[in-house]
Amino acid sequence: MDLEKLNKDYEEAKNAIENKKKVIEKMEEELNITMEEIEIAKGEKIISQRENDEESVKIAEEKIEENKKKVEEIKEKAEQEKKEIQEFQEKIEEIIQEIKEDPEMKKHLEQVLAKRYERENRKVNKEIEEIEKGKEETKKKIEEENKKIQDIEAVQEMIKNHPSMKERLQEMLNTNNLIGKLKYQISKLDEEKDKDKIDKKKEEIEKLKEKIEEDKDEIIDYSEKNKLGVKKEAIESIMKNAVYDKEKKEININASINKTKKAIEENKKKLQREFGDSNRKIKRYNSQITINEKVIISLREETTKKEKKAKEQNNLETNKENNVKIEGTSNEQSKVKNVEVQQKQVIKAEKKPKWFQFIKRFKNWRANRKKSVSSKEEQKIQVQPKVIKNEEPQKNEAKNDFTQSLKYQVVKDIAEQMQKEKLEEIKRNHKEHEQRPER
Repeated sequence: MDLEKLNKDYEEAKNAIENKKKVIEKMEEELNITMEEIEIAKGEKIISQRENDEESVKIAEEKIEENKKKVEEIKEKAEQEKKEIQEFQEKIEEIIQEIKEDPEMKKHLEQVLAKRYERENRKVNKEIEEIEKGKEETKKKIEEENKKIQDIEAVQEMIKNHPSMKERLQEMLNTNNLIGKLKYQISKLDEEKDKDKIDKKKEEIEKLKEKIEEDKDEIIDYSEKNKLGVKKEAIESIMKNAVYDKEKKEININASINKTKKAIEENKKKLQREFGDSNRKIKRYNSQITINEKVIISLREETTKKEKKAKEQNNLETNKENNVKIEGTSNEQSKVKNVEVQQKQVIKAEKKPKWFQFIKRFKNWRANRKKSVSSKEEQKIQVQPKVIKNEEPQKNEAKNDFTQSLKYQVVKDIAEQMQKEKLEEIKRNHKEHEQRPER
């Protein structure tokens, strides 16, 4: 099988089809234009008939007939191009079939596809490993968000059952809000002209920050003594999400806590969605791996079956040859023995042979003996296995041809076709198996 020639013919046929498709596209464009010209000429004819302009009517009719003929010519040419495309397509299919029918080539391509799926499975398994790592991180983050919610709920319980701590928290939130106002005022002042005012406000901010820290420490100490489980991070989180009540002109504690809790819950939901997406990806990848493994097994089984069949056929032919040789050897040996027996019988039958008869018999016996030895030597030579020169180089050369076969476009396309067909077959069987009710 000359792969280089087959590939050349294949690519020429493919290029010819592509070129003819482009020609047909241009013909279709030309056909549409011609059809439009016919409609225009029909319109001109109607107008000329209304105006009783017989000469213009005649011209319009001539245009119509001329364009109709042109339409038929274009259609005929297009049909011819399509026919030639079909011929090239048949040639392509013949080339593909010739290559696919070669048992060694088909075996080689099946091995290539099996290795391709093995590489894909290794890649997918790495993807799954990365997703599993991401899942663990997401799981930890979800646990952290749950802990934050518990900490906020601990603050809720504290202000509900401990009024003094509620007042202390309210003061903290209002103080923090005042710091925000002072910072805003500083941003509106001129750094050079209003330097004294800025410095004064900054000093005030520092004192307010110290006050907040004192109140915060007091709340945490109280919580630890009474085992309320309030954490400093939860208080700081509420301060960041403070909600200002314009009517009361202070921070609304409950609204601030609810806002903080809602923000944490929204982030938790986002993380849960990410976790669910990761599980779905892993499930999809595992399904892909299962299908790929089935494809690999199927390809390996086909290769093994073909090798077994070829081996059985080879053994059968070898046994036939050996049987023929053994039978021939047995017949020759039997003939020699029969000759010897006959000679002995003749010798016994003759009484008192004369000296010249004895010499003649001896010469005959020696000639038959040489013939027997010569026959046995020939039989040994026939039984010896045939030595085929240059067999290994030929095998290696064929192996190299198959190894290099994927450099040809035709072989690449056949491999892709085989891969697609095998994948569709396995997916179809896999789907039927899943849909089959359990007994």
